[in-house]
Amino acid sequence: MGQIQAEIENAINQTNTRATLMSEEDSVAIFKAVESRFAKPRAEGALWDRLVDSVGCRDVDGWRWLAEFRPADACVMFVPPHLESRAFKFERCRDIAAVLAACSGFVVYVAGMNLEYLLCFNDHDYVIACGAAISWLTSRCAETQKSQTQQ
Repeated sequence: MGQIQAEIENAINQTNTRATLMSEEDSVAIFKAVESRFAKPRAEGALWDRLVDSVGCRDVDGWRWLAEFRPADACVMFVPPHLESRAFKFERCRDIAAVLAACSGFVVYVAGMNLEYLLCFNDHDYVIACGAAISWLTSRCAETQKSQTQQ
């Protein structure tokens, strides 16, 4: 167990969030399935930089948005597999914001249980969406940009 995993586990406990640490075997299966579905094959670099058919926008608080897409649904949250080998299953995606608020910043991914979407918040403050989350993030980015220009 690494530092980030411990930090996430502490935040889950502090926030009384219903989330579980997935087995290493199940986590590896998720990582491979996400790569296969959303990333360029055999490409190198960060996963978020290899995503195909994705949209994104920059917002320093974009990590909070990860909890807004399908908030009542269960989802999987993970950090880059080279940093931590296990993912977390959340009973409700809305709880991710409270957990991340109690953590330091790091690249984080959220996927639907059936891998129908992938969301990412990276170390450049970009929120990135693939799959079923594309239209939602496109609208969310437009709303944020509109409200920022009106201020």
